[in-house]
Amino acid sequence: MKKVYSFYPTLFAITLALSSLFISTSTTAQDNADVKKPAETPGSVFVTMNDGTVRNFTKLRMVTGIMMTPHLVADGKYIINGNEIKAYQDDDNHYAVSQKLFKSGSRTHLALEILPGFVQRIAAGKLNIYNKRSFNGFRTVDEFFIQSSDGAILPYSPSLLNDIVKDDPQALKLVNDKNKKQSLLETLQLTANIVNSSGMMSKN
Repeated sequence: MKKVYSFYPTLFAITLALSSLFISTSTTAQDNADVKKPAETPGSVFVTMNDGTVRNFTKLRMVTGIMMTPHLVADGKYIINGNEIKAYQDDDNHYAVSQKLFKSGSRTHLALEILPGFVQRIAAGKLNIYNKRSFNGFRTVDEFFIQSSDGAILPYSPSLLNDIVKDDPQALKLVNDKNKKQSLLETLQLTANIVNSSGMMSKN
């Protein structure tokens, strides 16, 4: 084995890095197995092209590999690249939108659960929550965006969320609870559940 490593140090480094990424991603998936993944229509599989056209399929999955740009394969034969679409929903009910639709935020360049440059929606309704999951070389990192109805998709901040839910006493209490034990991810999803089921929403 020493001879293999001495002749192929670069290959060994790449293999090690990919193994670490796989382990990190698998752990994250297990830790967040109970996180709701809102779909447009559960069970449906489709892509929304840049011109707004919707193409429906039976199967849709992301394909990645060394020396390969991550892309989607529909029904086992149609190749769809990320720059051709602005949203998609795959076999696992991941609904993702292109960061081209966002007001700000850096683009992801590594594919974990969804295509690079796309962000997964994790709560849908009057309050939409999006999660941009990236890998910093050691672990996965979550960055959140929020959207009031069909308004602009903006980076999460406590003040922005407070402004959006200010007319919903229950949601406002949850957001500002100093003793809450849940993570930010859980807080955002719980808040969205309250807002999206209450019918109350700030117009500002």
